[in-house]
Amino acid sequence: MVQGLAAVEGPIREAVREVLALDAALDRAAGAAREVIGRSKRLISTAHRHEDTDRALAGLEAAMADLRRAVERRPELLSTGTIVGALQEYAEAMATVAILDDREPPGYEELGIGPVPYVLGLADSVGELRRAMLDSISAGDLGSAERLLGAMRTIYDLLAACVVRNEVTPLRRKVDVARALVERSHGDLTQARLMLGKDRD
Repeated sequence: MVQGLAAVEGPIREAVREVLALDAALDRAAGAAREVIGRSKRLISTAHRHEDTDRALAGLEAAMADLRRAVERRPELLSTGTIVGALQEYAEAMATVAILDDREPPGYEELGIGPVPYVLGLADSVGELRRAMLDSISAGDLGSAERLLGAMRTIYDLLAACVVRNEVTPLRRKVDVARALVERSHGDLTQARLMLGKDRD
């Protein structure tokens, strides 16, 4: 039998305090997450311009260190949309830059993130690789364009085989987008080869 209002209020007040503390922690982490997102975009832009990425990469890694510190005592935050979005952008940037440099992209454990934001970021990297591929076509470098299309297709093929529920990760929509980008890019490269053949004739 409940012994007065205090017996009702106690557990509820404790839960409310914890929820408020978690919200405050997320508020603090959100600033670091925004910095990671901004720095990730800056790194990709730097790579697309074929500039030295060392400074942009150092800035991104510093922002990631801040984000990790912000969530280290609150691992629950790692599943929130705010944090997952930042980690996803980080994965996209790191994979894109590696592939543009003709290197193997780092794995999720190497990046220190979970597999869910990693695969989401990889799916998004297909769009950045298409952008680089079109730049290569414009420059007449069909060899680089072919390599980038191959990377795009590999990412798509591997992620398309990952059939999971949306509750695990909303990957399916991104895979559908990646498929369309790969198909369009294949058509763009085929057209470029045809045009190059006509120019030689």
